[in-house]
Amino acid sequence: MQQILDDQIVKTQTMKGSPYAKIFEQKIKDWEDWLLYTLNFSEYWVKVQSVWLYLEPIFSSPDIKKHLPVEATDFGNVDMEWKTMMAKIVEDTKVINFTNDRSFLETLKDCQNTLDRVQRGLNDYLEGKRAAFPRFYFLSNDELLEILSETKDPTRVQPHLKKCFEGIQKLKFDDSKKIYGMYSSEG
Repeated sequence: MQQILDDQIVKTQTMKGSPYAKIFEQKIKDWEDWLLYTLNFSEYWVKVQSVWLYLEPIFSSPDIKKHLPVEATDFGNVDMEWKTMMAKIVEDTKVINFTNDRSFLETLKDCQNTLDRVQRGLNDYLEGKRAAFPRFYFLSNDELLEILSETKDPTRVQPHLKKCFEGIQKLKFDDSKKIYGMYSSEG
């Protein structure tokens, strides 16, 4: 879509230079304004959507919500705005129609700023966890979030043990989920 809009903007600018365009000048200007707005809108849409898709499963975890209440509230507000906007767009999927509502771009900009704050808060939280337990530095943010969001099920740590502890491949749990054995990669 980006390429199509860019091509249309170039064509509009070419039309403006034509000596025959004088009578269409206002229509060309309106079309160019709409294309520029639509280009900005689509860029913000992609940015917000990608961050929202990353954060949505994280903030669906009750443990993360408990530890990051401000960020969870901010994400909840963005989530509500995002879903409301998507519902309006689904009602009328013609780009030329839903981009007539110029408030969508401002909503997306606000959502982007809020999501940036949420991500900073999340990263600060993860850095605090790493500072408290330095072996967490061997894990990516996604792996660390998986561990932190599943605190009630210690068996979920199994896939990440190799990265945190050299020589430990897996743990053996009893029925009450207490550890009673460790296995190396050799068994």
